[in-house]
Amino acid sequence: MASVEIRHKPHAICIPYSAQGHIAPMLKLAKLLHFNGFHITFVNTKYNHRRHLKSRRPASLDSLSSFRFETIPDGLPSSDANATQDIPTISSSILRNCLEPFKKLLLKLLKDLNAPPVTWIVSDISMIFTWDASKELGIPMVLLWTASASAFLGYTQYRHLIDEGIVPLKGHIAPMLKLAKLLHFNGFHITFVNTKYNHRRLLKSRGPASLDSLSSFRFETIPDGLPSSDANATQDIPTISSSILRNCLEPFKKLLLKLLKDLNAPPVTWIVSDISMIFTWDASKELGIPMVLLWTASASAFLGYTQYRHLIDEGIVPLKGTIRSLS
Repeated sequence: MASVEIRHKPHAICIPYSAQGHIAPMLKLAKLLHFNGFHITFVNTKYNHRRHLKSRRPASLDSLSSFRFETIPDGLPSSDANATQDIPTISSSILRNCLEPFKKLLLKLLKDLNAPPVTWIVSDISMIFTWDASKELGIPMVLLWTASASAFLGYTQYRHLIDEGIVPLKGHIAPMLKLAKLLHFNGFHITFVNTKYNHRRLLKSRGPASLDSLSSFRFETIPDGLPSSDANATQDIPTISSSILRNCLEPFKKLLLKLLKDLNAPPVTWIVSDISMIFTWDASKELGIPMVLLWTASASAFLGYTQYRHLIDEGIVPLKGTIRSLS
């Protein structure tokens, strides 16, 4: 059993997204927390843990009893490749397969008498499933957003962009609707798919018959997996993100199959998906429908990316070093 002193240490579970540009910043944060008295459990996928060991040596992660490494599966077939995995594929797999292994690991750590009790989860903001584990097990959580220096530079210009009337570019639905209108103007038949919640909000704001004017521009809905609500506000982002990724794939596939059989409309030739709706990737692959992604980046973030070459030339970025041994 651990000593009384060790048992009273704060214990942080640090879990990065499965890409080097996310792992390195999380590891740096974990080292800072450890330096300031935290017991650390660093959770990698098995794939990235194996890459780490290959780049160092088999015992390189065993030097400190108060800084431990654990692994969870990412849901993909085993591979000996030594490269960042395909981002859409790994993102979809992580969000569908990692919740239960992560909860199982947390329960094991909560019962471990040789380590302090778990007091915090420090999660990459992209690992949405950790939100469910945190709520279910009652463990406080903080999120790490590994924004690049160029994006941060862009956000410092946000006040100027607002003053000039360039932003805000509202959310995700409005840009997608603008793109759909442009495609329709150029001859496309459009099926615009909203969640039932957002479709209801749209009808409230425009009138019950406002979306029925064009047979070649149709609206369809899928459930978002949350309880029905008459609220007229943007839903809680972590909650709706988690629910959509867990619950929307099957309704979306069912809708696509219905549209593919619809003799009163052209065959479905493309899916244009918001980059955050990762489940559409699985539907696209399963049904063989080509897909393009829309990234609704803000003007400030875009401005940041235009400065990236300057930041590289000045040696400010990339902030993406290799994972270093703790020894």
